[in-house]
Amino acid sequence: MSYQSTSIPMSAAQAYRKDVEKRKGPVGKDDGAWIAISTMVGQVSSARGSDRRRILDEAAGMAAELFDASDLAYGCAFDPAFVDRSSSIAILRLLAERVEDRGSLNLAMSVLDGLRGVLPPKSRNAGRILAQRGRLAWKMGNADLALARYRHLQRISHDVRSSELTVRSWVGFAAIAQIRGNYPSLRIWGPKIVERAERLRMVRLASAGHQAMMLGYVAAQEFIEAIRSGWQAYRCRDGDRFGQLEMLANLGRLFTLAGDHETARSAVSRVLAAQPVFRIGASALGTYALASAALLDAPAVHWAAEQSSQLCDRPYEDYAMSSVLLDCANALDTIDETAYASVLRARGSTIAQYAGYHELVMTSSDTSRPAKIAADRAKVPSDVAREIDALPTVDLPEHLDLVTV
Repeated sequence: MSYQSTSIPMSAAQAYRKDVEKRKGPVGKDDGAWIAISTMVGQVSSARGSDRRRILDEAAGMAAELFDASDLAYGCAFDPAFVDRSSSIAILRLLAERVEDRGSLNLAMSVLDGLRGVLPPKSRNAGRILAQRGRLAWKMGNADLALARYRHLQRISHDVRSSELTVRSWVGFAAIAQIRGNYPSLRIWGPKIVERAERLRMVRLASAGHQAMMLGYVAAQEFIEAIRSGWQAYRCRDGDRFGQLEMLANLGRLFTLAGDHETARSAVSRVLAAQPVFRIGASALGTYALASAALLDAPAVHWAAEQSSQLCDRPYEDYAMSSVLLDCANALDTIDETAYASVLRARGSTIAQYAGYHELVMTSSDTSRPAKIAADRAKVPSDVAREIDALPTVDLPEHLDLVTV
């Protein structure tokens, strides 16, 4: 089977409507610009002569206006330093990544499908776009299509002799291993990615390898090693605000699992103060509630529970919304607020049930207090804890207003 989909690509407007139907509402203030730019990109392949370059550059110019100068200088999340950030292709790839991060997956795919039609199929930029299309495929629930795209990417990497594309394909294989619960394979891919990427000084791609190692250690409940790998992943994302907030939220959860609840709160408080996108903020808020409960800080648990209740009425992602409500319910149980806990648990489990998140439904049906994992505090990485505590201090907002655009 070819990695290519046989279906006709959706127009930008069709893709956006599909995303809106799933979200039950618009994404945000830049929606109109996203649709216009994606439509222009889709027109490039049918244009002739100098019009092709003109339309592509105009689309990239419009896209550049949606980013801060620092975002444009940083470029896409995993691009090595040698990638030209100023090219029209790079800017439009960055737009697709921004649209993806905001949860509009079909529209992001529309941008990439348009770009795919104007590039030589065996080129580095075509490979970079294929890596993004693979990630979108598994996020959309099609792991088989994603795997086929990563295999095709690996073949392209051999044809163009690009170590960068080879490592990108390995990152994809690690993602598929995680999705399918193949954690032994994940622990093989992680070190392989790190070794090749670090040897070639592709630091950001090394971050993906450290993250794969972290997830493998988590699956084995080796939380100390998971923290060390997670911190390496965080450091490799220097300059990537979105990526570092995500890793800091992950580290907060790991410190809670390892029994260091003070450091866990220190990590996720910095995430919450940044008012990140909801997926990251919800994870941090759930960890904040659980860590506060372990520390018997009832006011902090109540604050987290109140924030989760208020956020529940917004058009956010169902999985993240259900997860944070259930985390807060478990935290309330820990401080003997069982009546309040039952209200949040009912809301969280209802969202999970209607969305088909069966694992969360099963978790919500267990009303017993979460088991405390015995941890030898002497083994918790104190050097990582000190690094987190040394990050700039923050004050939590009175009300969370997590980013949706």
